[in-house]
Amino acid sequence: MILLLTNRSSGYANSVHFNEHSESIINILSTDESVLYIKNAVFEEIIDPNVRVDNEAFAAIDKIDFVNGNPDDILMEAKNGGKLVYDGQHGQKSTSENEESVGDTDNKTQSEDSNVALEKLNSLIGLDKVKKQVKEFINLNIINQKRKEQGLQVVNTSMHSLFLGNPGTGKTTVARIIGDVLYQKQVISRPDVIEVSRADLVAEYVGQTASKTREVLKSALGGILFIDEAYTLSNGGENDFGREAIDEILKFMEDNRDDIMIIFAGYPKEMRKFLKMNSGLKSRIPNVFDFEDYTADEIVRIGLFDLKKRNYTVNELYYEKALKDYYDKENDHSNGRWIRNVNEKIMKAQALRLAESDNISIDLLQEITQDDINQVVNKDLEINSADDAYAKLNSLIGLEKVKQQVSKFINMSVINNKRKEQGLATSAVSLHSLFLGNPGTGKTTVARIMGQILFQKGVIRKPELVEVSRTDLVAEYVGQTAPKTRDVLESALGGVLFIDEAYTLSSGGGNDFGREAIDEILKFMEDHRDDIVIIFAGYTKEMDQFLKMNSGLKSRIPNVFDFEDYTADEVVQIGLFDLSKRQYILENEDTYSEVVKDSYESTNDHSNGRWIRNVNEKLIAIQAERLASSPNDMNDIDMLKTITEEDLLKFNE
Repeated sequence: MILLLTNRSSGYANSVHFNEHSESIINILSTDESVLYIKNAVFEEIIDPNVRVDNEAFAAIDKIDFVNGNPDDILMEAKNGGKLVYDGQHGQKSTSENEESVGDTDNKTQSEDSNVALEKLNSLIGLDKVKKQVKEFINLNIINQKRKEQGLQVVNTSMHSLFLGNPGTGKTTVARIIGDVLYQKQVISRPDVIEVSRADLVAEYVGQTASKTREVLKSALGGILFIDEAYTLSNGGENDFGREAIDEILKFMEDNRDDIMIIFAGYPKEMRKFLKMNSGLKSRIPNVFDFEDYTADEIVRIGLFDLKKRNYTVNELYYEKALKDYYDKENDHSNGRWIRNVNEKIMKAQALRLAESDNISIDLLQEITQDDINQVVNKDLEINSADDAYAKLNSLIGLEKVKQQVSKFINMSVINNKRKEQGLATSAVSLHSLFLGNPGTGKTTVARIMGQILFQKGVIRKPELVEVSRTDLVAEYVGQTAPKTRDVLESALGGVLFIDEAYTLSSGGGNDFGREAIDEILKFMEDHRDDIVIIFAGYTKEMDQFLKMNSGLKSRIPNVFDFEDYTADEVVQIGLFDLSKRQYILENEDTYSEVVKDSYESTNDHSNGRWIRNVNEKLIAIQAERLASSPNDMNDIDMLKTITEEDLLKFNE
């Protein structure tokens, strides 16, 4: 195999094994300003050269192994401004176009070591904001150390830091790189990063946590302590031992501020709550690093690099298209972990396919096919197509005006999404909507279908509809409504949130907590306008009043769908369909139609579909009472299914 990097690309590999080939080909080639870092390279043959770094590229290899001899025999070259650093157990060896060896002073070795670590940082995919923050942080601490060595006053800054981000965004990796650089620059006295979590700090019994935490802190003196999911220390309430650990950490941070760097890592939302639980935390942790989620493009690059590292080959263009679409739909915000898990599933699909073959060559073992990818990316997705969802919408009885509105809404959303994908300007179209109408007019059903179509068309990334009402959003006590509402909103991210009888959020007066829920919804709508569809549903009159109670609501909900009451004929159709679905037949459909229409036109109940279902329930009860008095009919399957004209005539008695 050959490991090739071109066109300013970057790569990282933990371990790469290069087998013998019938033709002598370069094993590693980094060119055109690319950056490559390899922890361990294993070779089975000598090639002239095994490694080439060309045209301003950079490559660093921590350790080289040669299966058939001395690692020093492996041939490496750097030319045309390329730089190669080899830092293994046999000493350092670096060559450029006109050099075969380098000086061996300690200062130069340390400088090159720190450069290797920084190049490793640069080679990480994505994380542009973090890379900038890390370089500024490192430079400040290096200058501080130099001023201290010269007896000058230093900038009064602490190294303690917050690493905020979802899982799989490289927090631990970046912490290790910071440790390497700060050690090489003599800012800290040991390079290793001590990684711990709550279980390593908190004991099970009273009085044991402080000493357990203190021992961990002492073990990291002179270096870096990385506390993963640090917010869990404050999750257990007032009597939880985690607070004892926090108190011990705070004291240690103050007593040893120049001899330890503590990194508190975790999800942004939970970590901000964590900081609030102790006023001393925020003031002692001045450095905040924001690890943003990877983009779809970055996820694909990580996935391709992961497959290459495992010696798999794949059609990269197909992989990119399939995985980008899948990521947009299925993204669980675990980033690097997500794509590695997806790759594991693809490799499993390949293995299961090959298990049925008799002759399996090395090429087949390495090749991942389009079918292998499809086995994973199509799994667990909605199997109905957008056409099926449209057919379901059109099959609904009545709702002609709503069907036209939905079709226009979908078309506009799809075109806007396509323009965005092509980098074209898009109109500021919000997907948030009002569903106005009496109960039983199909608002929830249409919302579900609309969500399926938007998902199939790639406008939203999840087909699920989250249905809530006031009780799911509003809490009973002061301060609890905002987080309760926010949790519901976050659960619907990527899909559709349907708030039924939304007007009840504003019906409780000036001191009602419902207004707090509305404020939280408004903020969330603005912050996530492209990643959630919120549908506010309710009666037309009450919803008009709801919109008037906050000026921000109407401007943020531009789409209005009017669900009109069903006509008498439509109610009859719904009733007939409902009975058929329940496996009932009518002795006389004309009589059923007359009874239903007469009752519908005389009723004040405007619950539409619910009304006719209640009518059918009453008819079924009348039939059951008749059958109960006739044992012979009870054993006749046809009679069990039939609603007679006699049953219908009893309806209005």
